[in-house]
Amino acid sequence: MSIFDSPRTTRGSAEKHFLNSLVNGATPDMIIWKSPVEDFNTNSVLTVNPGEKALFYKNGQLIQVFGPGRYELNTENYPFLSDIRNWLSGGESTFRCQVYFIRTALSQEVLWGTDSPIQLRDPVQRIQTALIGRGAYKIRIENAPLFITKLAGFVDEFSTRNLDNFFYSQFLQTIKSCIAREVMNAKEEILGVITKVDELAARLKKDLAPVFASFGLTLEVFSIIALDIPDDDPNRQALEQAYRRTREKEIMGDDYRLIKSMGIMEDLANNQGAGGAGAEMGLGMAAFGMMGNWGQSVFGQGQYDPAQGIGGTQSVSGAQGKNAQTASTAENDPQAKLSKLKKLLDAGLISQADYDEAKKKVLADFLA
Repeated sequence: MSIFDSPRTTRGSAEKHFLNSLVNGATPDMIIWKSPVEDFNTNSVLTVNPGEKALFYKNGQLIQVFGPGRYELNTENYPFLSDIRNWLSGGESTFRCQVYFIRTALSQEVLWGTDSPIQLRDPVQRIQTALIGRGAYKIRIENAPLFITKLAGFVDEFSTRNLDNFFYSQFLQTIKSCIAREVMNAKEEILGVITKVDELAARLKKDLAPVFASFGLTLEVFSIIALDIPDDDPNRQALEQAYRRTREKEIMGDDYRLIKSMGIMEDLANNQGAGGAGAEMGLGMAAFGMMGNWGQSVFGQGQYDPAQGIGGTQSVSGAQGKNAQTASTAENDPQAKLSKLKKLLDAGLISQADYDEAKKKVLADFLA
């Protein structure tokens, strides 16, 4: 084969022509892409598009950084003469040159997420709580030579996936420590802190920016999509149960003590289904009526006090008899019964169907 045969193969995968045209052929996820045309002839044409830069290296040194435009490159590789030199050197060019295209527009969105829950102590409730977070970020290359020499190296291509893999450990470590700091400095419980993700993301962006800047990158966008407490967090579950019992007591008022003494509230707490809750409440209401009727049959017009237990008795005479009669009348008052039923419905302890059926029965007894 003659040394003047054409076309000739360059160092790389592309063919060498008398004059080469170098353009960026990277996919959208690529941050760095090296042109496969290397050791090209002098006066070859370089075209740089908006949103990118081109780094021209010759003999291992950065010669120039090109912005958008059209350029002719001086490589000292001349047609025919370079072929003779390459033939004398065993096919290797003695004047080496490469072009790297760098994306300067915003990168594609890179997702992040905590690899394990962040263990924190709620500043208000003082209970240990786990947090998991996820979000996204976008970067822009500010200093292309620094980025390519310090982080990417002289590889053929470098994508957002490579970027994520490189920063993964350091990135998550910084995020976890920043979230822990913000939660502990807050003067409200974690549930309030995690709803302010926009404010938290802005503060985390300031902490993360120096990490990227040291590699020639600018963190343009950082967002927190969600901060969540795992559903199986035992400490949070216990706290929510305590809140639910407190809310039940506030809604039920004095009726809570009587229903609690009959063991109905525990049954309802263990049966979260609407049908189960209605059935249990129906049994509870029936038991309440049975105890009232049983107390009247045994003690006459005496007022039954559940605090004394089933075996307790109380004599009734004079004013006490009138009070007992008044209490019995109030207990049979349909308005009072309907009010109690409405409280149970609003608290979610009985279903709408159970409420309608019980209401119909109360009105039927009253009108009978």
